[in-house]
Amino acid sequence: MEIKFENVSYIYSQGTELEKYGLSDINFKIQSASFTAIVGHTGSGKSTLIHQINALLKPSKGNVRIGDDFIINNEITGKGLKPLRQKVGMVFQFPENQLFEETVLKDIMFGPLNFGFSKKEAEDSAYYWLEKVGLDVSLADKSPFELSGGQMRRVAIAGVMASNPEVLILDEPTAGLDPVGQKEILALFKDYQHQGHTVVLVSHDMDIVANYADEVLVLEAGQLLRQEAPQTLFQDEKWLHQHALNQPKVTAFAQQLAAKGFKFESMPITMAELVEVLTPKLGGKLAEDG
Repeated sequence: MEIKFENVSYIYSQGTELEKYGLSDINFKIQSASFTAIVGHTGSGKSTLIHQINALLKPSKGNVRIGDDFIINNEITGKGLKPLRQKVGMVFQFPENQLFEETVLKDIMFGPLNFGFSKKEAEDSAYYWLEKVGLDVSLADKSPFELSGGQMRRVAIAGVMASNPEVLILDEPTAGLDPVGQKEILALFKDYQHQGHTVVLVSHDMDIVANYADEVLVLEAGQLLRQEAPQTLFQDEKWLHQHALNQPKVTAFAQQLAAKGFKFESMPITMAELVEVLTPKLGGKLAEDG
């Protein structure tokens, strides 16, 4: 599903002395079946923005369009929210805030049952996603609150994906996971995109953004500064430095190599790109030295 923001502003404590813009006149479009990352410092508006996509927060001004069927603005009522939230699933930053049932299985089944799945359909989907997120089915009858933080994160993810949302919103989804677990979960999200779903990821980790995102939105103080491919964004070292944003570690390393004489047509942003560029160069150098 396509996501479109049209002159969207969100004002906290509107009409009071504490009035503050969380978002200011935001315009962008996210293509259907794309993987988009949202980056920016704490307080930049990232959470405020993603909460507009399933109407947890409603725009103070402007419209958010989700596909052809949903328009979210300050006039939308609760009547249209359930079908919207079936289409737009959200994994929050803190998984313990999403878990509440007495068993893992019931927690994962809750969303599908709420959206009209039969009990068997919900159970089948719950077991399927329990395994897909890397958890053993033996955990199905345990309380989710007996699990580790990383396991709770996986249960929360399974509970959202079990309803098969067309849009998947992820707020720092790999927090609490070790590096192997991060790769497994991110590969799962990328595969979900490739199946035709739209994925939106909030992350502070530029290596994750470089490796998985098709496009990046950069927010600062409630404003959208840039929307472009990570390959383009991460070339602009000066601009990133001005806005206190990091480059991927691979790009920073490549710049150190460039300072020592290596030639790059453009700076690599992933390890795969770096290896592809360096292999023929190092191969030729080794042949000369031999």
